Amino acid sequence: MRNCIIVLLIVLFFSSCSSEDSHDKTLWDRISSSFSDDTTKFEINGSIRNYDGSFIYLEKMNTDKPPETIDSTIINEKGEFYFKHSIKTTAYYIIRIRGNEFVTLLINPSEKIEFVADATDFTNKYIVNGSPDSRLIYDLNRTRSKTLNRIDSISIVYREFQEHQSIDSIKRHLDSIYVTVMSSQQDYLRSFIDKNPNSLTCVWALFQQVDKHGMILSPEFDKKYYKKVRDNLSQLYPESQYVKSLAEFIKKHKQKKTKGQKKELKYSVGKQAPNISMPGINGDTLRLSFFRGSYVLISFWASWSPESRNENKNIVELYRKYYNAGFRIFQISLDKSKDKWLAAIQEDYLQYFAHVSDLKYWQSEPAKLFGIKRLPSNFLIDNEGKIVAKDILGKDLDERLAEIYGF
Repeated sequence: MRNCIIVLLIVLFFSSCSSEDSHDKTLWDRISSSFSDDTTKFEINGSIRNYDGSFIYLEKMNTDKPPETIDSTIINEKGEFYFKHSIKTTAYYIIRIRGNEFVTLLINPSEKIEFVADATDFTNKYIVNGSPDSRLIYDLNRTRSKTLNRIDSISIVYREFQEHQSIDSIKRHLDSIYVTVMSSQQDYLRSFIDKNPNSLTCVWALFQQVDKHGMILSPEFDKKYYKKVRDNLSQLYPESQYVKSLAEFIKKHKQKKTKGQKKELKYSVGKQAPNISMPGINGDTLRLSFFRGSYVLISFWASWSPESRNENKNIVELYRKYYNAGFRIFQISLDKSKDKWLAAIQEDYLQYFAHVSDLKYWQSEPAKLFGIKRLPSNFLIDNEGKIVAKDILGKDLDERLAEIYGF
């Protein structure tokens, strides 16, 4: 082994002597670079203002377990710190100062990152350079933060005017604003994916949430984007745990949907609708069969669903337009509170519809029967009780009724 090393040194020595750039690089630089694996390392040079702690932590994000601490260092008296770590492929990392005060980075091999932050608002007040993907993560989080602030503002206004005499109209207006805010965030994420199709930040975009209740982009209604990200990144990062996790998520969702479709097959388009029989607003039993001979829209909704409340405006107009032609609406609420259900009927001017509910939320018997997974949802049945359309909303519903009634 010793002889091999000597031979290597002699070869490197004569190579350096004969090279035209021998003055630019010393022999020992060449030996050092020959044994170095810096191309698979990243560096973070950072500084933090207004931090009263001593330590800062570097953690790696995993898909199958909580983030693991892979390094820690002491911040000097100037607020400066430094990390250097080996990396095989692009991965998500966290810089944490304490508890929930952390910043997420998406780091590529060989990146030399400059990081500056303010500990008074560590999660939001930071600048990152030298890592393009980390900058994209910053943009995603910043836009989400603005959306959350707008949603919080809507909630504040609602609470302030809760006892106001015009609260009904104020609430309808606020619900409409909420839908607009959420639609804007969804459009931003779709546009982000279109602009950055080859970046692992797209996985971050797909799984972004505004609260604990669900993702902004749905694998059901945004499957085009889920598939696009999976297909692009599977080729670029075939061994990435994040890409594999995304592929598994899509696979499980598809399997779950297939099982649901098998249950729903009995009541798909072209099939006879079941004769729903449920308590109405006065406790009396209402049956769907009461409306046999008319086209009926079976509308699933809830007072707590802004999207449902927004669609109510549309079906109220369509009811007025086509009522004399025989169009009827049979609404099934997924509410839990009867008071809120009845209040929403008054607020949205739905008094002339047929209303039923067993007040069982998502466990509502008709919801399970029809396989309802989101609100609003609907089924249009003809005068013989056959399902002729499913989940047609807004302008699409108007156009379908115009075809049926000829005006």
